Amino acid sequence: MQENAFGANIHGLLKNGVFLPSLPMGEFAYDKINELFEKLNGYKLNPNDLEQKDWFYSNIMRVGEPYLREQLMKLYNMHYSACER
Repeated sequence: MQENAFGANIHGLLKNGVFLPSLPMGEFAYDKINELFEKLNGYKLNPNDLEQKDWFYSNIMRVGEPYLREQLMKLYNMHYSACER
């Protein structure tokens, strides 16, 4: 099973040998995760827009760090009904 490496804990990534030399992945992940937080905090989300809802959900699920993913899901669930996936 492949681990979600996007925004994952650095210790886990190094332990599992998941790294890309010469790429500023930390900065990229930081920017993308911040973008998710900002959009979930600032957008007036439409619960009927399934494309937008799926975009947020799929991007949140790519975050490998459990704490960050949980915080993003809390914001997501505040905007969208907590339906089973």
